[in-house]
Amino acid sequence: RHDHAKAQLEAQLAEAREAREKADQHLSEAGTHRREAADRGRELARLQEENALLGRKVEALTGQLRRERDHKAEIEDSSAARHGELSQQHAASARELELMRARQLPLETELLQLKQHAAELEAALDDTAAKYRGESEAREGLVQRTKELDGLAKALADKSKQLNFAKEASDGRARQLETEGHALRAQLERAHQEAAAKDHQVAELGRELAAAQEENAALQAEMDAVARELLSEAKQRAADQERWHQKLEEAQGQLGKATQEWRSGVQALTEAKRAHAADLMETRKAGEEKQLQLQAEHTQLHALLQAAQRENKELLAAAAAQREEYEGQLRHERNHKQQLAEGHEEAAASADGEKAALRQQLRELKNEANERGQKYVATLTVFQDAIKKLHHEAQRQREDNATLLQEYERMRKFVHDVVEKQGVPLQAWFKEVAGGLEALSYQAADLKAANLEARGQLRKAQLEREEERGRGALLEDARADLEQELKIAAARLEEAEGRAADKQRLLHKEAVDLQASHEQLEERLRRLEASLAAANRQNQALQGELQNARGDLGASSTRAAARVQALEAQVADLQTNLRKAETRQKQADQARQAADAGHEAKAAAHGKAAQAAEAAAAALARERADRQAE
Repeated sequence: RHDHAKAQLEAQLAEAREAREKADQHLSEAGTHRREAADRGRELARLQEENALLGRKVEALTGQLRRERDHKAEIEDSSAARHGELSQQHAASARELELMRARQLPLETELLQLKQHAAELEAALDDTAAKYRGESEAREGLVQRTKELDGLAKALADKSKQLNFAKEASDGRARQLETEGHALRAQLERAHQEAAAKDHQVAELGRELAAAQEENAALQAEMDAVARELLSEAKQRAADQERWHQKLEEAQGQLGKATQEWRSGVQALTEAKRAHAADLMETRKAGEEKQLQLQAEHTQLHALLQAAQRENKELLAAAAAQREEYEGQLRHERNHKQQLAEGHEEAAASADGEKAALRQQLRELKNEANERGQKYVATLTVFQDAIKKLHHEAQRQREDNATLLQEYERMRKFVHDVVEKQGVPLQAWFKEVAGGLEALSYQAADLKAANLEARGQLRKAQLEREEERGRGALLEDARADLEQELKIAAARLEEAEGRAADKQRLLHKEAVDLQASHEQLEERLRRLEASLAAANRQNQALQGELQNARGDLGASSTRAAARVQALEAQVADLQTNLRKAETRQKQADQARQAADAGHEAKAAAHGKAAQAAEAAAAALARERADRQAE
């Protein structure tokens, strides 16, 4: 069940990784769409700004420089904020590593203690093996004593045969025994008394055998208790497996929560992108409104032209200063990025080393736990085999005792029969039997003592087995706790690696964005410088054309004034010479025609100046359109 739950957890992790890859792919596609939208917006802005004039250009450049300053300030603020966040995260990672190292020290200490305890357990197992060897020797002694009892039984059988032969001989001596009847009767009474005493001894032996049977029953009850303990231990293991299954379900629930949080984060990022797209649309609308406003301000072009010429030098100086400032900031960002990359590499290397050490420690703990489990199972097997052997030996001993009792009962009956028939041989045989029974009682006492000793050793072995079982349960709990802590540490390491990878990707992305923005700023500065130089050249050309137009206009005005003076002289002559009125009138008509021609020339000069101004404005517009197209 544990392997199945582990496989399910790995499958869910794989699904989460696939979902994360799909989310990253969607994010990259969203970034591509955003870049395409930005490109289309820039193209639309470029198409809309093709018809803009020089005043909008100057104001746009001024606003652009202002925005670049604001953007620079925002970049500095965001860089400072991100640097602070990265510093805090790095400090948090360092604290987590310190905590993990601090937790690792007691784990190492506990591991050493477990190894020492394992050595003690091995020594205890060696002692137990030695005790079992002693018990096996005691069992061999019991077997030897049983063989001796078998030999004694055979001797009793031989004695019974001899008694049979003696009975046959006593038939011949029956007549002789009749004369000794009175003496034999007295002896028989004494023999009856001694037989009663022996019966009492036999009853005591029977009670001792019953006590031995009770002890065997107690041993059987103890074996049943051991079986029940083994059953309870199996139930405890099943409960532990159920607890591990619950822990796995809790881990799966936490993984589901993390997946839900990740999905909510992706959704929030999508909403933020939508809001950013809405902001871009609003910015575009504001630009269009501003373009209309600039088109309304087209009439102020000539006034702004001179102001632009004065501000041109100031803008160039400010652009050069800003360029130097941007280059300094870029160098600072590159140095900061290199420092962050070095710090991240060191942190990643240390985290990899600690992760490898923890994995090695986990493998060692698993191997050690497996070895201990195997040793524990082997010890339990040895205990069970020993208990089975003791049970078989006790059962065999009970059977032997029952056989001896039956043999004794048969012999007692036979003795009574013989006593009734014989006298003196019976007395001798009775003495031999009494000696044999006394030897049997001694042997029974020795067997009882050996049984008691074996029972004590068995109880001691059971106590040691219970202690070993308790130690094994403690070791299992410690191993489970260590595995859980190692899993938590591995999860934290994976989480730290994920955060470090995310930070590295963000830093790389920020560096790429900064590099791209720096290149764009440099390109804009170069374009600004080129456009300002071209504007200066066009301004100088327009000023030259304007001066030429003004010179032509002054010359035409001078010529017109001279002609007016000539006409006035002619009018004076006409006044003095009224007689020549018709002729003078014709001359005056001609002079008026010449004056009209001069006025037409003056108007033509003004038209040429206006056309030159419009041509200059059109040339500026075309140049701006070319720059925007570039």
